Amino acid sequence: MERVQHAVVSIKGTKDGLVFFLDDQVDFTELLEALERKLTDKQARLLNGPDISVHIQLGKRRVSAAEKQALRAMLAKRPNLIITSFESSVDVDGCTDEPLNCMENVSTTVRAGQVLEAKGSLLLLGDVNPGGTVRSGGHIFVLGSLRGVAHAGIRGNKRAIIAASHMSPTQLRIADAINRSPDGTGDHGSLMEFAYLSGKQIAIERMNRLYRVRPELQDRTNWQRV
Repeated sequence: MERVQHAVVSIKGTKDGLVFFLDDQVDFTELLEALERKLTDKQARLLNGPDISVHIQLGKRRVSAAEKQALRAMLAKRPNLIITSFESSVDVDGCTDEPLNCMENVSTTVRAGQVLEAKGSLLLLGDVNPGGTVRSGGHIFVLGSLRGVAHAGIRGNKRAIIAASHMSPTQLRIADAINRSPDGTGDHGSLMEFAYLSGKQIAIERMNRLYRVRPELQDRTNWQRV
């Protein structure tokens, strides 16, 4: 009986961008080769155009930090395709159940209409433009300008913080607390600052007070990179 062929990589368009469904049964090298063909074949011209968010569906596949970087590098061949999330039905790269201790590094600019989400903590090397949103189950660190929306501790973790090189957000959220016009002691938009929950209110301090407010962040031995 002839074997039925199935797509190793399939793409579906949604109102939030593109979803790449990756076969979780094939070898990772074969997966990368299939992804490269998908990005370069005749139908790939349909992927041309303005910047668009890409959500990667991994199924039951576990991916390491190196494998995630390989996927990012492959899609970077088309600069308008911006990976905003990896989704898997299993933990990625051995991430524990404590989202504050899992750190995902992403290098991109989150533009208006885009949403970047991390299961654990997020280190963003880039800016969040007005209209853009970053969300994480743990902390959010933005090495750039935060001028959009940031929501840390999305599953209710009130110890989460939001830090940025330039803090000028349209909205800050930590767990279920919301602050549209953050009040703090720092000079917003000029120095690196962080936001945290003080009681039921979001407060902002300069980064030199971080370890006084969250002393547990001094211990980096528990961090897991994903």
